[in-house]
This record gives sequence, C-alpha cells and structure tokens, in this order.
Amino acid sequence: MTAERGPDGRAIVRAQVINTGGRALDLSGTLKLSSASGSLSAGPYQVQLGTSLAPHQSEPVMIPVTDEVADGPWRATLELKSGLLVKKFHAKIRFPHGQGIAPAAAVDAEASGGVALKALVPGILLLVTALVIAGVCVRRLRSGRTAGV
Repeated sequence: MTAERGPDGRAIVRAQVINTGGRALDLSGTLKLSSASGSLSAGPYQVQLGTSLAPHQSEPVMIPVTDEVADGPWRATLELKSGLLVKKFHAKIRFPHGQGIAPAAAVDAEASGGVALKALVPGILLLVTALVIAGVCVRRLRSGRTAGV
C-alpha cells in the first residue's frame, strides 16, 4: 500500500490486489483512515477498481482521499469484498508533505466472510453427528426396555 499526493495536493492511496483464489472476483471496497493516536478518522472512501479480477491476476486499485488530510501517520484499513468474501488490509501510512509517493507500507491481512462460512461447516457436521449418535442411543435404550418386559 502506498500513500501519495498528486500535483493538486490531494491525497491518494494505492494498492496492488492479487487474486490468489480459483475464481474471478468482482471487487468493491472502501478505505478508512484513523490517526495513530486514534483521535482522528477520515473516510470511508470508495475504492476505484477496474473489471473483474481473474484467478492469479493482479490489478492496481486507487483510492482518492476526498478530504484534506494531514501527512500522518495514519492507520489505513482497506476493506475489499466479492460476494461473501471480505478481506481487510491494514497498513501504517504517511502521506508526503508535497507532491510525490511515499515508500510502500507493509500490509497485514485479515479475512472473514468466506472463511467464517468454512469454519461453520465442520461445526454443523459435528452437531449432526452428535444428533445421530444420540438418536441411536435412545433407540437402543427403548428397545432394551421393551425386550426385558
């Protein structure tokens, strides 16, 4: 993720998005900024994307910051969505004082949506298995009572 200022002094955040999955992504998203102290925030700003992103392809995204913001440092949270899949990327960025591009910032990723659904499936399977075992035990107990009468 990089922070930059255009010739007009406007702040812009850029990121390179890579589709590491096996399906095309129709991405939408927002960027939020919060100051390092947590007392200031800005956004959300809409992410400007191109077309669908095919598997194993990469595409730059640009997020114009429409408010006048200080140089920072800022904690940037970029949230990208495609269907049920939601990914958040966090980076500590600082905008240049004048026109130019700041060095790229390291990004931490956090996933939800699709991952949460994948975690739910084993839980449902475990619950169904427990109900089947309980049903078998109840039937054995009932058949044991009637056989002894």
